Amino acid sequence: MIAADRIFDFTTQVKITPLNEKDKVYYMTLDESDKNVRKTFKVYKEPFTISKTTIVSTYAERNGEKSGITTANFNRRPNHWDVTINAATVNPQYTAGGKLAIIDGINGDVNWRKGEWQGYQGQTVEAIIDFKSPQQINEISSTYLQDSRAWILMPKKSRILLLQWTEKHLFF
Repeated sequence: MIAADRIFDFTTQVKITPLNEKDKVYYMTLDESDKNVRKTFKVYKEPFTISKTTIVSTYAERNGEKSGITTANFNRRPNHWDVTINAATVNPQYTAGGKLAIIDGINGDVNWRKGEWQGYQGQTVEAIIDFKSPQQINEISSTYLQDSRAWILMPKKSRILLLQWTEKHLFF
């Protein structure tokens, strides 16, 4: 098992735990600076720290036999915004790790079972994003998942309202 914060601000510690404590564990990390670097697996000895969006791959070896490779993604936040979500409650099956999931820059997989989507049922949802400082916005987008066989449906309506605050006026 590979454990660390799925989304982190500056650094996070990665811990790899084998199913059997006698297994020898190997791991490899890949981040955006590794695009032209040939990487190889190395022996895992102790937890390590990452400071960039990173893919960690690992496998175990027992009596000369290798397990399959397990991979996990850990993402450094692309911003330091905050979000307030006004809704009664998120569906416990679809939390995506918390409120920051809607501003973390990670797009959910079509396989909703991976837990990357945030879902609400039968209620109006309002998300207020605090950019913390003036920002130039070139594009706003939102993504939704629909899988009618699993009763996951698109929202009936979606609306984006931009507010700009100056010292004397509020524009919208």
